[in-house]
Parts: sequence; C-alpha cells; structure tokens
Amino acid sequence: MIKIVTLGDFDILVNDMSILENISAQKRIMKLFKYFLLHEDEKLLPQNIIEDLWGDEDFKNPLGMLRTQISRLRCILDDKPSMEPFFEIKYINGYYLFKLDEGCIVDFREFENLLEQNFQNIKDYINENPIKFKELILSYKGRFLAEIGNEDWLIPIRNRFARLYVKGISYYLDYLKENSLHTETINVCETAIKIKPYEEIIHYTFMETLVSLKQQSYALIHYEFYTRKLYTDLGVVPSKKLRELYKKIKQKEENPSARIDLNHLDSEMTKEFNFGGVIFCDKEIFKFLYNYELRNKERRSDTDLGVGLGVVTLESESHRVLNKKELKKGMDSLGYVFFKTFRYGDIVSNWNDSQMLIMLYGLKEEHIQTVVNKINNNFNSEKLDERLKLNIKLNIL
Repeated sequence: MIKIVTLGDFDILVNDMSILENISAQKRIMKLFKYFLLHEDEKLLPQNIIEDLWGDEDFKNPLGMLRTQISRLRCILDDKPSMEPFFEIKYINGYYLFKLDEGCIVDFREFENLLEQNFQNIKDYINENPIKFKELILSYKGRFLAEIGNEDWLIPIRNRFARLYVKGISYYLDYLKENSLHTETINVCETAIKIKPYEEIIHYTFMETLVSLKQQSYALIHYEFYTRKLYTDLGVVPSKKLRELYKKIKQKEENPSARIDLNHLDSEMTKEFNFGGVIFCDKEIFKFLYNYELRNKERRSDTDLGVGLGVVTLESESHRVLNKKELKKGMDSLGYVFFKTFRYGDIVSNWNDSQMLIMLYGLKEEHIQTVVNKINNNFNSEKLDERLKLNIKLNIL
C-alpha cells in the first residue's frame, strides 16, 4: 500500500516505510512531484509549470529543462527494482497529465472530500465516526507543504486547506460541546490554537469550556492573552460576541457568595484584573466613568492635572462617505494606535462605526496639542489606506 502524506511532514510511505531517504535531497524533482500531485488529472501547459515553479530563474532552454526534470521524476524508483511505479506522467496534445495509481492513498483527498460537504453530512459523519474524524482533523499540522516556502501558485491552495481546517475543527468542537466532553474540548482547542492562533471560534470555545469547568479565572487570563495578541500582532479589537462572553465571565467571577472583610477587599477587587495598559470598554461603562469623573472634579487635590475627554472621528481626506470595509479597517488601525499610544488606565470606547471616545488621565491643558499630534502621527504610520484621516477634539473635563 502506498500512502502520500502532505498535511504533516511530507512523506511517501510504502507499506508504512518511507522511500524518501534517497530522493528527498533532489529538491527540484520533489517540488515538481508535489506540483503534479496537487494538479492530478489536470491538463498542464509546460509554460505554466515553468512559470509557477521556476519563474524567477533564467534558463537557456526552459522547455528542455522541464523535460529533463520530468524524465528524472519518472525514474525516481529505479534504485528500487522490486517496487512498481505508482504514478504516470503523459504528454498529450501539448499538455502534461499526471495520474496516480488507484491504490494510492493521499491524505488531503479525504480531508477535502469530507470537509467540502454540507453541514448535515459532516455532522452525521462525526456522530458515526468521531474518532476517525478527530484523527483526520488533527492530521493537519499547519501551513500546507510548508517546506516549499511562499510561492504564488501554492498560496490559494494553502488558504483553502486552512479554511477547511477551521470549518472541520469548529464542527468537531460543536460535537464535543453537545456531548459535554469538556476535557477533550480543552485538549483540542489547545492544539488548534497553535495552528490557528488568531481564529476566534477556537478561543471562544476554549474560554466557554473553561467556564463550564468552573475555571473562570483561567478564562479571563486567556481573554487578556488573546486580545493583547490581536492588538499587538494584527491591530484589531475582539468581536462583540467575544466581548459579551467576557462580560458574562466577569459577572460570574464577581458574584461572590462568601462574606468578605476589609482586610481582604483590596486583593479580592484586583484579583485577575491586570489590564497592563489602556482599557477598552463599552459605551455604558464609559458613560459611568465620565459621570463619576465629572462629579469628582471638585475633589481633585492636584488642580493642574485633569482628565482629558475626547472624540476621535475617522474621516476621508476627500470628505466623502466611507464604506463599511473602509470604516472597519480604519477603526481597527485606530484601536491599535490607542493600544500602543495611551498609558496605563486611560479609557477608550467605540461610540459608533466611525467614532471613538477617549478619557486620558493626568493631562494638562498645555499638553493637549502634543497628544493630538502623537495620535495623528501614529495613525498615519499604521493606517492601511492613505485616504483616511482623523478629526480629534480633546478638552479637559
């Protein structure tokens, strides 16, 4: 039996024994084999093969070079006389055609054939074969054929398998949740996070399951880890759905059933509550903090330091109306700028699709323009669209 492994470390197994020992060093030939494997039964023009695989190299006779490489590929099993060839490459009417023998097993074929089906078919398969489905999903180890590097012809294929993996893992997590298999859910999520570290559905399920296991504190720690990673690596903020889950967890964590005395109040109030920087909150919390600071204004001992209240509006340089895609990209960039620019304890809240509210502590009147300039400069260096600009109104409360 011949099995070709692509979802993990690439290998060709014959009766569970690898045959790559003598041929893996022939990188050009192996790259050609992988290319043909992904385009099995497709008519391939020689010029397209050359452009895809060696477009940045200069050959005197590129077609001759390709014929030589294909001839060598056909002969990779010559040093194994007891083994029959398991593929053929034909040249028909100006096209190359690659075909595997029927007995060959290619791991990604089953992976894509199953996961391209509709929800109900996949759900039925999981219910009937949960162990086999888990093995199939966990056979995906990350970036498809990672050893080849970033090549244009491979990027759409990699993206497709990454999408199928997320689809499959989300369906499997649903199955685990429905059957209350919490420990298994945690294990699968921890594996999946290593492969897709930014995929929200995995982090959401992980946190939700921790709550089911009465581990709210760990769920809150994970929320802070994940949101910080989003801000730092991608410059985006968590979704409304995830923020709502965070609120529910906080409510569970902060609904004490035991009595508390003054000596323990400080430690209890600050437990698992390390923001580490600027605080992002919803509008209702921002309104509460605003009114609190407004009422507390007269009681401040240091009258030179005030609380800055600002409205930051995302606009177009040409004063046209921004579409939803432009607004989302711009607001994501703005959120990242605030995360990177503001100090510990400063407050930020989304007001609407194009505006954010800010509350900056320990601000002097003479420093307002400096802060405004800093926000504008950081936004201009981070924004993905040069046509965007900020309109910043900032005053002392």
